[in-house]
Amino acid sequence: MPTTEPHRTEPCGTRSPASTARPPPTGSTTSSPSSPDARASTRSNWSFSPTAVERARLLAERTGLPATFVEADTQRLPDGLAGRFDLVVATYGILCWIGDLDAWMRGAAMALRPGGSLILVDLHPAFQTVATIEPLVVDWPYGGGEPHRDTVTGTYAEPGLSLPAQDVVEYPHSIGEIVTAAATAGLTVQHLGEHMAAQFDPRGILPRSPDGLYRLPFGDSHLPVMYSLRARAPERPTA
Repeated sequence: MPTTEPHRTEPCGTRSPASTARPPPTGSTTSSPSSPDARASTRSNWSFSPTAVERARLLAERTGLPATFVEADTQRLPDGLAGRFDLVVATYGILCWIGDLDAWMRGAAMALRPGGSLILVDLHPAFQTVATIEPLVVDWPYGGGEPHRDTVTGTYAEPGLSLPAQDVVEYPHSIGEIVTAAATAGLTVQHLGEHMAAQFDPRGILPRSPDGLYRLPFGDSHLPVMYSLRARAPERPTA
């Protein structure tokens, strides 16, 4: 889960025959503290990748940005993070790496102070089902949450680079499953947007339209490429 300064992780759903892979998931979450003074100056980022945490710390030191980096599994966040944040933001390549969607949503809800918000922006499950555009081939489940394994030999960060084969595991979650998980965690969904165009092609398969945006053609129409969700933690009861 990332926040105000979105942390972009590896995009989901790039599979064979493209053979473009992601590194192991980081489970990152960046959050804004609820203290007014701290909120103006600091961010917290959680990741279960020690390499990602160390590199992020070095980058923060180099740039002079005040930030805290915590090594943790976002499906099992430490109790010490409970109720500390105004905002939890997760963007681009998040939930495909999460086996326990309910636990991830509970972690986001737990970290928020009363009235705080979760902002989630990710690849749309419909887009993730598509393997190729020309011809249109769909080879991935729309949802269900079951683990699906693939072997890949590259990385989105360097498309032309060939790497030793590695196994990856992803978990497809439908829009309905995502919204239900948020509600079950006690959050109130205030917005759900399904976006037909994107400013970048996260999987390297979309045609670019004359207006410079990327779209997923489907007959004479388009399928959504991205979705955005805003959900709010309940306010503290008043006496």
